[in-house]
Amino acid sequence: MLIASKSSNIKSIADLKGKRVSVGAPKSGTELQARAILKASGMSYDDLGKVEYLPFGQSVELIKNRQIDATVQSAGLGVASIKDLANSVEVVIVEIPESIIEKLGAPYVSATIPANTYQGVGQDTKTAGIVNFLITSQ
Repeated sequence: MLIASKSSNIKSIADLKGKRVSVGAPKSGTELQARAILKASGMSYDDLGKVEYLPFGQSVELIKNRQIDATVQSAGLGVASIKDLANSVEVVIVEIPESIIEKLGAPYVSATIPANTYQGVGQDTKTAGIVNFLITSQ
């Protein structure tokens, strides 16, 4: 999920150009997802104004304090850090178009964040999801 402060005027992946973005901890699943989404969109970290490698909680605080514009978050629906952010400042969840998801290929799948999952986001939003598995012993 790509989430931005409404005041950043980020409405699409292309709008990330020149912006301050947190992409998750280095080499984490979130950071790898951020790289993949940018690459499929014809972009790289070089197109961003500033790249921060921060975990969810710190990213949320920096958006609240207007120190970054957006963050990539790889988590389930209703994640507490994003709920906290949406309850504190106006946010937008940036759509990841089907064409980008198709370029990403496996393990990425098309997913939808339902309207009103987060305060102030009143419409369904397309995003890239990753299927998770739980493996146990018998």
